[in-house]
Amino acid sequence: MRTIAIKITKIILLLFLGLYCLIWLLSPAASRYFIADMLVPQNLVLSDDTSIRYNPFLSKLSVSNLTLHPAADREKQLFRLDSLVVRIRLYQLLFDRIHINEFNLDGLFLDISQKGDSFEVAGFAVPAADKAGEDGEQEQEKEFPYTLELPALKVKNSTLAVNLPQGQHELVIDSLELADVEATANRQDFSVALNAKVNQAPLTLGLDGIIRQETAAIEADLALEDFDLTRLSPWLPEGIFLHSGVLDYRTNLHVQSNKKDKLKLDFKETGLVIDTLHLEQEQTHFTLSKQLLESKALDLALVFGAPEGSLPVIKGDANLVLTDARGYHREAQNQLMAFETLKLDNILLAVTENIPALRMDEITLTGASFSDFTDNELPAIARISSLAVKEVQASPGGLSINKIGLGSFELDLSLDENKNLENLVKLSSAQAVEEAPGPEKQVQGKEKAAQQSAAPGQDFALVMNEFVLEQDSHIRFTDRSVKPAYKRDFIISTLEAGPVNNQQPETRTAFKLTGKSNKYAKFDLSGYTSPFLPEPVYKLSGGFREISLPAISAYIKDALQHELQSGQLDLGVDVTLTGEEIDGHTDILLRGIELTSADDHQVDSLKDQTAIPFNVALGMLKDSDGNVELDIPLSGNTSDPSFGFSGFLTLLTKQAVMRATREYLMTTFVPYANVVSITLSAGEYLLKVRFNDLLLSPGVSEFAQDHTAFFNEFATLMKDKPDTRVTLCAVATAQDIGLPVGTEELTEAELRTLNELSLKRLNHFKSYMVEQEQIDSSRLLLCNPQVDLSSEARPRLTFAT
Repeated sequence: MRTIAIKITKIILLLFLGLYCLIWLLSPAASRYFIADMLVPQNLVLSDDTSIRYNPFLSKLSVSNLTLHPAADREKQLFRLDSLVVRIRLYQLLFDRIHINEFNLDGLFLDISQKGDSFEVAGFAVPAADKAGEDGEQEQEKEFPYTLELPALKVKNSTLAVNLPQGQHELVIDSLELADVEATANRQDFSVALNAKVNQAPLTLGLDGIIRQETAAIEADLALEDFDLTRLSPWLPEGIFLHSGVLDYRTNLHVQSNKKDKLKLDFKETGLVIDTLHLEQEQTHFTLSKQLLESKALDLALVFGAPEGSLPVIKGDANLVLTDARGYHREAQNQLMAFETLKLDNILLAVTENIPALRMDEITLTGASFSDFTDNELPAIARISSLAVKEVQASPGGLSINKIGLGSFELDLSLDENKNLENLVKLSSAQAVEEAPGPEKQVQGKEKAAQQSAAPGQDFALVMNEFVLEQDSHIRFTDRSVKPAYKRDFIISTLEAGPVNNQQPETRTAFKLTGKSNKYAKFDLSGYTSPFLPEPVYKLSGGFREISLPAISAYIKDALQHELQSGQLDLGVDVTLTGEEIDGHTDILLRGIELTSADDHQVDSLKDQTAIPFNVALGMLKDSDGNVELDIPLSGNTSDPSFGFSGFLTLLTKQAVMRATREYLMTTFVPYANVVSITLSAGEYLLKVRFNDLLLSPGVSEFAQDHTAFFNEFATLMKDKPDTRVTLCAVATAQDIGLPVGTEELTEAELRTLNELSLKRLNHFKSYMVEQEQIDSSRLLLCNPQVDLSSEARPRLTFAT
C-alpha cells in the first residue's frame, strides 16, 4: 500500500509538474489567441512582439511589450506596457487572504479620449452610467470575503494621454508607489507616494489613508510646480483669453468623513503662487507679475444632499499679495491702471449657518496710477503713493471699515482745445457705450428707486469710522480750451472725514479740508453731514483767501466782454442745507479789482475810453482801502429751477457787482444812453449790452426833431467802434395806415403799404448816417420789413449787431 501511495503521489506530482510546465510554455500563445478575439469587436490589434507569460511555480505573471493599435492604423498606439511583473502567494487564499508580494509596472502608455459624451480608454468605449445604481437598489452586493495585502505596488516611466475637445493633456508618472495596503470590505489602509508631471509641470503627492465602513481619515501632501495656466484657456468663459501664467501650489490636506453624507477638508500650510499672468477681454489686458496666496489653515465641512443653495461650513485664514499689476487697452502704452503691490493681511473667512463673513486686518495698496499714456510726457490722471484700509468686516448684511488712510495722491487733469481730457485712456466704443435703456426700463428704474428711497430702514449696513489724508497731496489742472491757457495747482494739506454709519442716521459725519492753491491762495473748509436722515443735512463753513482774479478772466471775458485786470477774492461761506432748503450767507471781499476790455492789452486805449466804464462803477462800491466788501444771504429751495450752484464763486461776485451798478451805468456812465441799454440776463448773473429801439410816430416816414440825440449818439458809437456792424429792421403797425389797435388780419394791399412805409424809414435812416455822418454803408445792413399787430405795438426801428 505504501508503495502504491508513493507511486500515486509521484504521478500526481508529475502531472502537476507537467501541467505547470505546459501553462508556463503555452501561456504566451494562449493569451495572444484569446486577447486577439476580444480585440476584434473593438477594431484593435495586438503587437507581434507582445509576451504574456504565467509561471505557476512562482505564481508570477510577466507581461512585456504589450501594445494595442487601431486596426486601421498600426503606427498609432492606444496602449503600451513595456513590463509588468505580478507575484501572488496563492497559499494565502486558504486563509482568505490575497497577498500580492510583488507588483512592478514599467513603461505604461494609456490613451484616454473623449468622443461626444462618452470616453474611450485604450480604444475601449466606456458605457455611460445612465442607470447606475439601479441594480444596487434591487440587490445588495455580497460582502467581499478576502483581505487584500499589498506590501508595494510600483509604477514608473508611465504616461496617460488625455484627449479632450478642449485640447490634449498629459500625465507622466516618474514613480508611483502604493504601499502597506491592507484592505477588506470594511476597512482599507494604504499609503501613496507619487512623482509625476502634469503637462510637464512637476507634481508630488504623499498620502496616508485609513478608511473604515463609515469613517475615513486621509492625510496628503500635495505640490505642483511651474504649471502652465494657458492649458486651461479652453475652459475660460467666452471672450476671455489667457496668454500666459505659471502656477505653483502646495498644501497639506486632512480629509475626514464621520458619516456617509459628511466630509471635512482641512487645508494646512497652503501656498498658491501665480507668475507672469496675462489675461485679455475685449482688447483690455491685465498683467500680473506675481500673486502669492498663503493660508495656515482652511477648514471646509461639506454635506452631501444638502438643500440647493446651501453653503459649506468654512473657517480659515489667508494672506494675499499681488505684485506689479497693470491693465491696459489694446497697446501696452495705453495704461488704464497699475500698482506695485496690493496686500490683504490676515484674511479670516467663515461660513456658519449658511451666512458668510469676512474679516481682514488691513488692505494695503502702494504705487498705484490710473489712466496713463506711458509713451508721452503727459502725467497719469491719478497716482496714489499708498492706501491702507484697516479692520475690514464684510457680510451679506453690511460692510464695516475702521479706518482708511491715504498716504498721498496726485491728480492731473489736462483739457485740450476741445475740452477733452488729454490724459484719459478711453476704451473702444463697443465697451464705452452701453445701450440706452428704453422708456419702460426707465420707468421701472424710477419706480424701483422710489421704493428703495421710501424703505423705512437700511438693509445693508455701511460703517466707516475714519478717513484721513496722511501726507500733502497735489491736484494740477490745465485748460487749453481757453486763451491764454489756464493753470492752477492745489496742495491738499488736510482731508479728514468720519464717522459714517447708515444704521444711525443721526450720526454727524464731520469733514475738514485745508490747503493752498498756486503760491498764495488758501482754503479752509469744514462741516458735517447727516445724509441718511429722512431730510439729509449738510453743513459747510470756511472759505477761500487770496484768490487771484486775473487768472480766471479767460472764463468770463466772452460773457462780459471784459477781463479782470487785477484783484484778489476772499470768499467766506456759512451754509446749511436741510433737505432741499438752503440757509446761510457768503462774505465776499474783492481787493484791488480792476476791469479792462476783453483782449485789450494797451494802456488807455480807445476801447477802454469808449467802453462801458465798469471800473468807475466799481469805484462807487469801494471803501477807503480800495476794496469791495459784500455780504450776500443765501436762502431758498434747491429744487426751484431758478436755483443753482453753477460757477458758485463767479456767480456770487458778478451778482453782487452787477446789481449794485446797473442803474448807475444806465443813467450816468454810458456815453450813448439813448442808443444802448444794459440788462441782466442768463438768470440775472450776466450784464448784456443791447441797442435801444428808435420809436416813431404812426404813418410818418420822416424823423422828428426829438430823434436828433439818438442819431448823434448812434453816429458817435459807430465812429468809436469802427468794426461794429449793425442790422437795421423797420417794424410797422396797424396804426401806420389808420387801422385800430388790435387788428388781427391785413389784406395784401394793406401789407404792401406798410412794407413800403418801412422801407422809406430804413432808407431815410441809412441815408442820413452815410451822407451826413460819413458812416460806411457796408456797416449798415437792412432786413426785410416786419409788421407787429400786438396790442402794445409801436412803429419803430430795431438794431442788432
